[in-house]
Amino acid sequence: MPTSRERFRAVFDGKSDRPPFVPLMASAAARLMQAPARDVYGDAGVMAKTLRDCQALFAYDAVVVFPDLTLGAEALGCTVEWPDDGPPSIADGLPSFEALDALPEGSISVGGRMPAALDAAGQLVETIGRGCAVLGAVTGPVTLARLTLAPEALDDETGARAVERLAAENLTAARAFFERRVDGVVVLDPDLDQAPPAAHDALTKAFRTLRNLAQFYDGRLLLATRGPVPIAASLDSDGLSLGSTDVD
Repeated sequence: MPTSRERFRAVFDGKSDRPPFVPLMASAAARLMQAPARDVYGDAGVMAKTLRDCQALFAYDAVVVFPDLTLGAEALGCTVEWPDDGPPSIADGLPSFEALDALPEGSISVGGRMPAALDAAGQLVETIGRGCAVLGAVTGPVTLARLTLAPEALDDETGARAVERLAAENLTAARAFFERRVDGVVVLDPDLDQAPPAAHDALTKAFRTLRNLAQFYDGRLLLATRGPVPIAASLDSDGLSLGSTDVD
C-alpha cells in the first residue's frame, strides 16, 4: 500500500492507483481546526500545526503551503486588510510597473508573511513529510500582476515585462520552497485565462523555467487555474510537467 507521498509522486509517472487528493486548505483549515485566521495565515507554527492537524483528520495526499493569493502581493509591498476573522484581501497595490521593477530581486521570498510560509513548509517536511507530500505555493504571474498592479496590468506595453519580472520573483520563492525539501510547487493562477495573447510567450517561458527548477530538485510542478484555460493546454502539450486543478 503506497503512502500518500508515494501516491502523489507516482501519478506524474502514470503509476498511481488513484488520483491524489490535494485540497487547497487555508481559511477552511482555520475554521475546521478552530484557529484564528490571522494566526493561521501569518504565524509559521500555527500555520504548520493547523495544516498538519487538518491533514491528519481528512487523510489527504498532499499539504499545500500556503494557498493564499495575497501572500506574494503583500511580500512585494502591497497593503492587505484583514476582516474580523477571515482571509486577507489586497487594500492597496503598487502604483506602477516601475515601482515593481525597482524592487530588489528576490523581494518576494523575504517580504510580508512569505518567510512564515517557508518556515511552515520546512516544519511540515520534518514532521509529516515521510508519509505525506508537502507542496509550496506561489501565486502565478497573471493573478499576481492583477493583484499587485491592476486588473488591466498586462494589457499595455509593459504586460510582457510584468510577467517576466513577476516570474523571476516566483522563481526565487519556488527555489526557497525546494531548498526546504518540499515535493513540489503549486502555481496558483486563477486569472490565467485573462492573459492577453501578447503575454503568452513570456508565460510559456516562465512556466518552462519553473519546470526546469522543479526537475533540478526532483520535484513536481502543478498549475491551479479556475476551470479550463487554453494556454494551460498548450503548456501541457509543450511537455511541461503540469497537473491542473481548480482554485476554489
